[in-house]
Amino acid sequence: REHVIASTVQRRLLPQAERRQAAVDTAHVLLPGRDSGCWFDTIALSGARTALVVGGVAGEGLQSAIAMGQLRTVIQALAGLDLEPEEVLARLKDTADRLAHE
Repeated sequence: REHVIASTVQRRLLPQAERRQAAVDTAHVLLPGRDSGCWFDTIALSGARTALVVGGVAGEGLQSAIAMGQLRTVIQALAGLDLEPEEVLARLKDTADRLAHE
């Protein structure tokens, strides 16, 4: 039962259709192995730039699917701050570390 719930959560958190950005067109196919926390996204940035994001959370089941959703939301929010990529990744790592200890 947890497998079905985790898979459903993961699928619903991912982009449902290809997104057209000013700088790039994307398409995707996701073939998850098990209850994984893998995700991807395209995020429109200022200056006609586009962030292509691929991430993963260790573990299986509902816990990793929820963590995936949290981190995906954080990176979308950070992308809106117009930070350098290194700063976005550093802040994302800090958030992931905090979530791991909750």
